[in-house]
Amino acid sequence: MKIIREARGIKQVKVARAIEMDPPLLSRIENMKKPTVTMMELTRILGYYNITLYEFIENNKEYIERICTCK
Repeated sequence: MKIIREARGIKQVKVARAIEMDPPLLSRIENMKKPTVTMMELTRILGYYNITLYEFIENNKEYIERICTCK
Protein backbone atom coordinates (compact mmCIF):
# COMPACT_ATOMS: atom_id res chain seq x y z
CA MET A 1 0.00 0.00 0.00
CA LYS A 2 2.93 2.30 0.58
CA ILE A 3 3.89 1.85 -3.07
CA ILE A 4 0.42 2.95 -4.16
CA ARG A 5 0.55 6.05 -1.96
CA GLU A 6 4.07 7.03 -3.01
CA ALA A 7 3.29 6.46 -6.70
CA ARG A 8 0.46 8.95 -6.37
CA GLY A 9 2.66 11.44 -4.50
CA ILE A 10 0.45 11.54 -1.42
CA LYS A 11 1.77 12.14 2.08
CA GLN A 12 1.03 9.44 4.64
CA VAL A 13 -0.44 11.90 7.12
CA LYS A 14 -2.92 13.11 4.47
CA VAL A 15 -4.20 9.57 3.91
CA ALA A 16 -4.34 8.89 7.65
CA ARG A 17 -6.39 12.02 8.31
CA ALA A 18 -8.73 11.35 5.39
CA ILE A 19 -9.53 7.83 6.61
CA GLU A 20 -9.50 8.83 10.29
CA MET A 21 -6.63 6.54 11.20
CA ASP A 22 -3.69 7.22 13.48
CA PRO A 23 -0.63 7.99 11.28
CA PRO A 24 1.58 5.56 13.27
CA LEU A 25 -0.97 2.79 12.68
CA LEU A 26 -1.07 3.49 8.94
CA SER A 27 2.73 3.47 8.92
CA ARG A 28 2.85 0.06 10.61
CA ILE A 29 0.32 -1.32 8.13
CA GLU A 30 2.17 0.10 5.12
CA ASN A 31 5.51 -1.23 6.33
CA MET A 32 4.05 -4.63 7.26
CA LYS A 33 5.04 -4.14 10.90
CA LYS A 34 1.52 -4.91 12.11
CA PRO A 35 1.08 -8.69 12.35
CA THR A 36 -2.56 -8.61 11.21
CA VAL A 37 -4.72 -6.02 9.51
CA THR A 38 -8.44 -5.90 10.16
CA MET A 39 -10.90 -5.92 7.29
CA MET A 40 -12.07 -2.49 8.45
CA GLU A 41 -8.54 -1.07 8.29
CA LEU A 42 -7.90 -2.60 4.89
CA THR A 43 -11.16 -1.42 3.34
CA ARG A 44 -10.70 2.11 4.68
CA ILE A 45 -7.25 2.35 3.12
CA LEU A 46 -8.30 0.79 -0.18
CA GLY A 47 -11.39 2.99 -0.31
CA TYR A 48 -9.19 6.07 -0.19
CA TYR A 49 -7.42 4.89 -3.34
CA ASN A 50 -10.64 3.67 -5.02
CA ILE A 51 -9.28 0.13 -5.17
CA THR A 52 -11.68 -2.74 -4.63
CA LEU A 53 -10.85 -5.52 -2.23
CA TYR A 54 -10.94 -7.95 -5.16
CA GLU A 55 -8.40 -5.90 -7.15
CA PHE A 56 -6.13 -5.66 -4.15
CA ILE A 57 -6.28 -9.38 -3.38
CA GLU A 58 -5.67 -10.37 -7.00
CA ASN A 59 -2.60 -8.16 -7.23
CA ASN A 60 -1.18 -8.78 -3.74
CA LYS A 61 -1.66 -12.44 -2.92
CA GLU A 62 1.65 -12.71 -1.05
CA TYR A 63 0.77 -9.74 1.16
CA ILE A 64 -2.71 -11.13 1.83
CA GLU A 65 -1.29 -14.50 2.87
CA ARG A 66 1.00 -12.74 5.30
CA ILE A 67 -1.66 -10.63 7.01
CA CYS A 68 -4.69 -12.91 6.83
CA THR A 69 -5.74 -14.49 10.09
CA CYS A 70 -8.36 -16.77 8.52
CA LYS A 71 -7.21 -20.31 7.88
